Amino acid sequence: MFEKKCPLCNQDNPDVLEDHLVAFSGDHGYPGPSIIVRLCVNCNRAIHRCSWTLVSEESEAVITRYLSFLEATLPLPLFQVLREELLAAKESVALQYGRIDAYELGAESRGKKCILCGCTNPDFLEEHDTSAWSQQAQLVPTTIMDVCANCHRVIVKFFEKKRLPVSEQSKTLLQKYLACAREVLSEQIRNELASFLGL
Repeated sequence: MFEKKCPLCNQDNPDVLEDHLVAFSGDHGYPGPSIIVRLCVNCNRAIHRCSWTLVSEESEAVITRYLSFLEATLPLPLFQVLREELLAAKESVALQYGRIDAYELGAESRGKKCILCGCTNPDFLEEHDTSAWSQQAQLVPTTIMDVCANCHRVIVKFFEKKRLPVSEQSKTLLQKYLACAREVLSEQIRNELASFLGL
């Protein structure tokens, strides 16, 4: 089951799609091969976080779509077991944090959004330190920017240089990053980005 886009949100940027393990071969009596689907980083984050931390209403919607996707693609007995496991984990977190009636954002999360795509789901937001990747980090002031996990994945791929982002969506995103962060990026990083983008 290798999709060219996230089946939960239709994100089709290949640079932000990653493997999500649904079930190992042999799990719960399932005789087939291990089941892996491609999800975007944001949706993958929502599914994993429902079992270990609070999730927003937007993330709850992702989990609902995930369960619908599994129901449509998996053998019924396997789907039923996985559904019960996921909902049990979600209920445990809800009880632990008193989330019986409603989700309430902490004051520090209200109003934050990804500076690149505008995503406001607090479960997806990460802090990006603009000086962390500079060889001259000690000479550059630390500036923290809020970016969603999808956008952050593209930025980190560029900086790590292990597997550079390749899609036009990623290059457009990196152009926006350069424009937003130009004043706080080191000259070295600005030049590297400009060269990569052919500017």
